[in-house]
Amino acid sequence: MKEVYRRRRLAALAVLAVLFLAALALFGALGTQASSQVQGDQLGPDGESRAEYIARVAGSDIPNEPAYALVTFDEDLPPVAAAAAVAAAPRMDAILIGSTAPIDVPEPSAGEDRAAVIQRAFDRIDASYGQRPSTVSAVVVWGSGAQLADVASTPSVAAVEPAPADAAWGSFAIRPPS
Repeated sequence: MKEVYRRRRLAALAVLAVLFLAALALFGALGTQASSQVQGDQLGPDGESRAEYIARVAGSDIPNEPAYALVTFDEDLPPVAAAAAVAAAPRMDAILIGSTAPIDVPEPSAGEDRAAVIQRAFDRIDASYGQRPSTVSAVVVWGSGAQLADVASTPSVAAVEPAPADAAWGSFAIRPPS
């Protein structure tokens, strides 16, 4: 009789071990996965000076398809002038101040304009770091080829570098042009 109970206990333990290993395998296969995106595409200078970068980008064609683009200004612009320079683009996604990383910005809500959005980003920087920026050196916009060409023809714009048409926001790197 003892032998029967002992075999049953061993069989139960074996079944539990198999179930545990099966559950572990399922969690490994179906559980959360790392979601880092590969940033193969890059906008901005590639180890070159600002002047070399602007010369390289100024000669490139703007594709017809809608795309993100890094818009570099001739000189750093205050919020109102920066917003006016990229008015032809239907969306502004980020601003660059000097050689800092891009700062994501939303589109304006009802009753405000892009200059107010930039000003609000400046307010957040001032509240966080105690230093209020006053100018923008570049922005990242999204638009059709014709809209990006309109932005490129603005007198205060030094260069417009479009990302590949299939680039999604967050999937490409942005190097500051300053």
